[in-house]
Amino acid sequence: MRDEFTPTTKDHIAKRVGYLCSNPDCRCSTIAAAVAHDGIVNVGVAAHITAAAPGGPRYDSTLSREQRRHHTNGIWMCQTHGKLVDSDEEHFTVETLRTWKRDAERRAFRALVAPAAKQELQVGEEALDDAVQRLIDRLGLGPEENVDTVTARLVQAAASDLAAFKRVSGWPPRAVALNLRMTDGGNERAFSVSALVGTLDAFNEIAVIAPPGTGKTTTLIQVSDAILEQGHSAALFVPLGEWASQTDALLPSVLHRQA
Repeated sequence: MRDEFTPTTKDHIAKRVGYLCSNPDCRCSTIAAAVAHDGIVNVGVAAHITAAAPGGPRYDSTLSREQRRHHTNGIWMCQTHGKLVDSDEEHFTVETLRTWKRDAERRAFRALVAPAAKQELQVGEEALDDAVQRLIDRLGLGPEENVDTVTARLVQAAASDLAAFKRVSGWPPRAVALNLRMTDGGNERAFSVSALVGTLDAFNEIAVIAPPGTGKTTTLIQVSDAILEQGHSAALFVPLGEWASQTDALLPSVLHRQA
């Protein structure tokens, strides 16, 4: 017995990504008007992230039937990539598909609330990709290198730099995670450093404001640690005292414009 999605659930999964394929390298539209009649042509599928039945791709026996049929276990794909992810389950893991789903839903939301910024974002991404490739070329890296391998090396280097910073005199041997809070009107909500890192995908800038000696530097170091733990981003921590004494630009001009 397969734990299939209901038509309502399939529709919910599709609408959350604007009927676009969730594969970040595809993102094609999957629905349009039919030409020969007044109906609709749909070439999208609601694929299971973990299989609907034993023996299927990425099957998880710990899930209940309700969890397998829930919209959170589905990802909207075009038919080509829906077939592809199920044919190569070792490459397209549960973690990969959940990341695709999350990012596709965020893109759909941003396109809804800021449609004018969508094209600017695409242009910015292309310019950033070109800048990264030029940086790889300037570093004299071999053809086997790519953004992923360079990112892994940057993450490792950033982790080493942070570890060295923590060895300086005055850094507490057991830094305590501070309690952070967000104030919205008369409402306040406490959150952790890890939760703060999660907002970096949605906001370009975050300002940590507090009186001197209350732990701003400690908090920023902990934020950097949390970013590095994710493994796909390199946190760049620059003490203002060191930056102010330098004459060179902090980042290459193209990267600086995109930051």
